[in-house]
Amino acid sequence: MQQVSEVFRSSNKVLAVREKLANNVLMLAKYMVLILPPPQEPCRGSVDWRKLPGISGELGAHLEQLALLDDEIRQLREKSESKTSQELRQAGEFAYDRYRLGVAVFDSIRRRIGDRHPDENKDWVRPFIHAMCAWEEANYRKKLNLPDILCQLDDFGELASLKYSTFLSFVTQGERYPNLAWEEAYARNARVV
Repeated sequence: MQQVSEVFRSSNKVLAVREKLANNVLMLAKYMVLILPPPQEPCRGSVDWRKLPGISGELGAHLEQLALLDDEIRQLREKSESKTSQELRQAGEFAYDRYRLGVAVFDSIRRRIGDRHPDENKDWVRPFIHAMCAWEEANYRKKLNLPDILCQLDDFGELASLKYSTFLSFVTQGERYPNLAWEEAYARNARVV
């Protein structure tokens, strides 16, 4: 509630809500790519993120190793006192749910203050989540020495994860429609869903 109050007290509500939304999306992406089911298992939500470029559902199998390589996941393990892989996964799911709630709250506020495209199919939050998840998965894959699947699917090759990471700047710098501006900036075939 304190963060919501900060948004409404701000002189620039659009940028204030975007900052809060972006922070939650970044953390959501960090955990989402770790808890997605593997490709052979059915999707549990309305959107199968694993069908989008750069998101595989393969990282959950590497959670133990990531707890040694990534500070955030290491801290999650320590805070939750996770002893087993299953307990670490549950702690990751809990963290994901926490940030998913934050995304829902600030996305709702964003929509109420009119920071959205009139055509729901052109709204920018889902593409933003996709871009941050693809970027985060690429970061994890690099730490794990796994193949970079995003660079294989994007015509920017080895720079694809950097390209996806820039979506954040389009959001936080106040582009009216960040997804459309991002696509225009990388017009080679940049569309994200």
